[in-house]
Amino acid sequence: MSPEDPDGKVYRRAFWLVVAGLMAGIVVLAVLVTTSGPRVRHVVVKNDGDDAMSILDQGLTLVFDRPVAGEEVGKAVSVELAVDHEVSHRQGQISVSFGENLRSNTNYVLTVAPELEDASGEPMASEYRYEFTTAEPTYTYLERNYGTGAKDRIIEHAPLSDKSQVLFEAEAIESFARDEEYVAVSLTRGPDEADELRMVRAGGGGGETVEVPGNVKIDELHFSPAGGQFVFVTRVNIGDGADEAYKEGYEGKLYRYDLEGDGLGPVDSLSDGGNVETVTYSRDGQALLYGMLDGTYYVTDAVSAGQPVPLGNHDGDGGFNAANDEIVFRRDTSAEVYDARTKKARELAFGDIGGSRSTPEFLNNSDSLVFTENVMDEDTGGAISRVGIASPSDERSETQVTAEPSTYFYAPPKISYDDRYILASTAPASGGFDPYPTNPLPEDAWLTLYDRTKDEVVEEVRGADPAWSR
Repeated sequence: MSPEDPDGKVYRRAFWLVVAGLMAGIVVLAVLVTTSGPRVRHVVVKNDGDDAMSILDQGLTLVFDRPVAGEEVGKAVSVELAVDHEVSHRQGQISVSFGENLRSNTNYVLTVAPELEDASGEPMASEYRYEFTTAEPTYTYLERNYGTGAKDRIIEHAPLSDKSQVLFEAEAIESFARDEEYVAVSLTRGPDEADELRMVRAGGGGGETVEVPGNVKIDELHFSPAGGQFVFVTRVNIGDGADEAYKEGYEGKLYRYDLEGDGLGPVDSLSDGGNVETVTYSRDGQALLYGMLDGTYYVTDAVSAGQPVPLGNHDGDGGFNAANDEIVFRRDTSAEVYDARTKKARELAFGDIGGSRSTPEFLNNSDSLVFTENVMDEDTGGAISRVGIASPSDERSETQVTAEPSTYFYAPPKISYDDRYILASTAPASGGFDPYPTNPLPEDAWLTLYDRTKDEVVEEVRGADPAWSR
């Protein structure tokens, strides 16, 4: 294009107008940025679901368009409904971690006050609000249909929306354990035949059989709360003429199955000799607590081989607290809490109830304990079965729910991760138990779901062995 061409002058004029406009825009943007204070670009959710946030191990990170500063950053952040939380900040991020499990099916609002400043001391232009909703509560249970011609089923159920899905079905399901992705299932083939151990995906799809050493039954099947592994104990039924040496080799052995690593193997040297009776994971899945036939308890690393630590003799355990530094045990007619930090135990005496009490278990957001009691009614002379909550600090207890007449709670209650709902396993007082070898259940087992907040029964479902979804 020649210098005499008028189109060239127009082109150059347009070019410089565009450049001038861009520079003016940059200047205006720079002025706005430096005078409007920090702004939230987006929020990162630690454990987000498809429809709603998880209530467990939750945390939020607010990402700003510039570094935030000042000693009062934590005071600028608040959460409604009120929940224990901690605030930290680093450069252009504010992290909010919750010190307790959130309430299920609940709307929360995280607010950042306009007093929050950037590194130059410029405050936010206005308040920032982030609204989020937590997932509704769901639990999984076993429905046995022996004698009806129907298969046994493992069902995941959402009681508030009344939605259910069958995770697995087969004849003669003895027990199950699950995490978010997998379900481990023990299938019984008769009192004198070996159990089959299956692993299937919780969302459907194929499964596989886990090759278990020996002709054994599967007992104490538990999935790690951290996922990726499960444990179980082997049992051997010895009939007339059976080899006692075979029983000694496989009775009461504790095994761990690693889904992504080494597969199946014994947990530690102490369990190699057998005689393991019960197994419990810590809340974070990092430790295993197991009791032996003689009542001796040990705790060991759940992930790697390590030397088990003896914890003395007890009548039963109720598992770990939320911080994983205390364990509740049964001792005679009372209970005690063992402190793993001090290696000392304190006795809990909830008073003489004139009946029996299950081993207490810790709630999830406090050190209170939940248990069942079977007592005599002073007015009628009949038996009363009830669920109680007790504070270990003053050893008081209060009744949460009482079984209907002629029924009883046959297993410890399962409380939801937000401590709001109780699943109590009920059965007729005059009924019998089914013939399943390692996991016999009442032939007419039901689950009663109780809402502690509303003080009412939500629903009753025919089933057993409930497990709250995480």
